[in-house]
Amino acid sequence: MRFKMLLNQVILNRRNTLKTIENEVMGILKSCDAYWLHNGDSSKPHVELTSGLCSNGFINTLKALHELKHARRLADLIVHQIRAEIGEQQVDWVIGSPMAGITLAHDIGHAIGAKKSGFVEKDPSGDKGVFLWNRHTIGPEETVLQIEELITTSQTLMGVKETIERDNEHPINWIGAVGSVVHRPVSLPQQYDERKVIALIEREIWAVEQSKCELCAAGSERYRPKQHWDKLVS
Repeated sequence: MRFKMLLNQVILNRRNTLKTIENEVMGILKSCDAYWLHNGDSSKPHVELTSGLCSNGFINTLKALHELKHARRLADLIVHQIRAEIGEQQVDWVIGSPMAGITLAHDIGHAIGAKKSGFVEKDPSGDKGVFLWNRHTIGPEETVLQIEELITTSQTLMGVKETIERDNEHPINWIGAVGSVVHRPVSLPQQYDERKVIALIEREIWAVEQSKCELCAAGSERYRPKQHWDKLVS
């Protein structure tokens, strides 16, 4: 009975810690005007993503990572969460994707005590989602932590992983966690591979084709968020 009570207390403490971290991160995003979620009023506009899909939310993590004090704090919080998951396991490399993930990988690498940080590069051909890993070699005994500043689908997440596995001379020893500031899939929980996504913020934010968008059908206008942010938040 005593063990069960102690276990329940540990779980409660963990939940309270996660809630405290989430509140802090939400505060950072909102202070940078980097978070927007549709309130359900169909007279209000909604988001047109770069893919052409409609969405009821947009989180611009780059605006927060642009502020150095916020970038370092977010990196420290991600490391705290990852360490809670993997313990004292050695992390040799921290790898990110272009572009916002590059500096975040560096900051997380420094905070977690990694030896090196790196990033895949976009293919010069310009093909979307095609990456290259050809400047560095990860050793056969080295461990690799992958991070993303924001995860929506598995496209970039898995693209980076597959690129490194394809281009590196040796097999990759992946850490069993992927760190991210924001995880915003269409539905939760979401599992992409054998690694666990460790995100400071998790939100279900849908993205659908315009022909299937309920907000479009109701007359809501849609805007590209980075170009028309003022129209969304007004």
